[in-house]
Amino acid sequence: GRLAGDARGSLVDALVRRGAHLYERKSLPRARASAERALALDPSNARARALLAAIRKAELEDIFESVDGVVGIDRVTARRLAAGVPLRDRGVARRR
Repeated sequence: GRLAGDARGSLVDALVRRGAHLYERKSLPRARASAERALALDPSNARARALLAAIRKAELEDIFESVDGVVGIDRVTARRLAAGVPLRDRGVARRR
């Protein structure tokens, strides 16, 4: 009945939030499992679909984007900065 539907909705919401947290922490396999469980319970859940799409994109392109309020992380930029990208490429002007 209604109570079961409410519980299912709460579980789906919790799974999506957990998946988004795991995505933010770059744990893509666990984030994917969470998103897939949420979609198994509610195949029409837009947040779970968006999370799964972002996970797929991150796996293919090695780039993270913001998902439903999750802070986006761009690993490529972070790696370049860590490797010592020239100041001009960081947007820092040289002083003469």
